[in-house]
Amino acid sequence: MFERLGRRAVTLPLILAAAILCALPAGSATVRPLGAAAVNNGRQIAADAEPGTWMSAGRTYDEQRYSPLTKINASNIKDLDLAWYGDVDTERGQEATPVVVDGVLYITSAWSMVKAYNAKTGEKLWSYDPKVDRANGQIACCDVVNRGVAAWNGKIYLGALDGRLIALNGKTG
Repeated sequence: MFERLGRRAVTLPLILAAAILCALPAGSATVRPLGAAAVNNGRQIAADAEPGTWMSAGRTYDEQRYSPLTKINASNIKDLDLAWYGDVDTERGQEATPVVVDGVLYITSAWSMVKAYNAKTGEKLWSYDPKVDRANGQIACCDVVNRGVAAWNGKIYLGALDGRLIALNGKTG
């Protein structure tokens, strides 16, 4: 599918996440340092109190995958424009759900690579390559895709294609 659609299709998750962030309310109840990734049980349970975050793949513990934000709606969606985009540096499949925590958008791409962007500006803050042996692509059942990261207590976790569980510093990678 991505071969047919080309490079534009792999940036779609980043574009959608940027659109969600543009709809954030001006004042946030709690301001955390950029990249703190300070997700914990209490914060995840109260995810609806932070409608502009997407702290887990399903956004909330009950996996609703629904944003309660209302600034973007059927009458004004035609007025949206691209705020920024990030290149995922691959033509391989992309299946990860972006996670947005403390002003940072985290995403994984093929070969379990992770990128962190300033969610408002699109500035790449850091990237991480776990250096998965490319020979592992021959034994992967469904390409070398990754389903995303998890944020918890200042760390960004990913399951790499070669079976490693990797914890990265949310601020620095």
